[in-house]
Amino acid sequence: MWFALFIDVARASCGAPYTVDAMVADLSEIEQGLRDGADDRAGPPAKRLAEGLPCLDSPLNPTLSARIFRSLGAGLVAAGEVERGTAWMRTSVEVDSAFTFGVDEMADGHAAWDAWSAAQGMVPEPVALEGKELVDGTWKLDGRSLTAPAATVDRPHLLQRSFEGTWTSWGIEGNAFPGDTLRELKPEKAPRDPKARSRKCRKGIRFKGFVDSEGVYCAATPGEQIFFTLSGPIVVGSAGLLYLEGFRQYGLARDASTIDELRMHKRINNRVVAGSAALAGVGVGLAAFGLTYTGSF
Repeated sequence: MWFALFIDVARASCGAPYTVDAMVADLSEIEQGLRDGADDRAGPPAKRLAEGLPCLDSPLNPTLSARIFRSLGAGLVAAGEVERGTAWMRTSVEVDSAFTFGVDEMADGHAAWDAWSAAQGMVPEPVALEGKELVDGTWKLDGRSLTAPAATVDRPHLLQRSFEGTWTSWGIEGNAFPGDTLRELKPEKAPRDPKARSRKCRKGIRFKGFVDSEGVYCAATPGEQIFFTLSGPIVVGSAGLLYLEGFRQYGLARDASTIDELRMHKRINNRVVAGSAALAGVGVGLAAFGLTYTGSF
């Protein structure tokens, strides 16, 4: 609770952005004061740094954020705020667990050594906010990329967002993400067969069944329908060939040299043309029957 109230006050007092130059200057003062064992020089810039982080206008990376958090924590301990300082040190250990303070970085016997020891240990798993997602933008938590609202509890964090070329920062406690950084998570739709997205179950030849875009199964077309539908074009094609024979007989009749030859070719032509027309009608009928066949006569 104390940290949440502190962050609210800090954000409300952001009259101007906290720049990288100002942050580096405060960080340098803290670290020099720790090396010299001068709490009166390490404490004030630590407080300025704690107040400035929620107003930071530039992104941090994990290496820099870990350094800032552990120096901030030690500086707050130097200022007498041991609980807050230890909490920031826990965050620094989470970001960079391999770092170890050296005797040349903090005066021997300084109270921050005990806080640093208390901050060590296993890092708990981040706790996600159910049913929520982050609003649009590029997000970082403690300098690391963030894709969902989740953070470890029992320690402070620096939340940052880049949107339309501007970086905004928040100080949060645990996974208490500010309301203006979240929105309701949209339920995921069940995946569909990509082949069925634009397909609908209609009449026609189907050699294999499929599920259409509305989730309806379309069974394979019955074998009888396939037979009749394909037979129709074949018969119509045969009628066309027969008609070509009739056209040939017409030419022979036109070129006949005797009456008997003329009559013979005309008779054949008439019969072939009539047969071609009849055969074409049968083919069209077969095709139409196949296309409308429902599985029973």
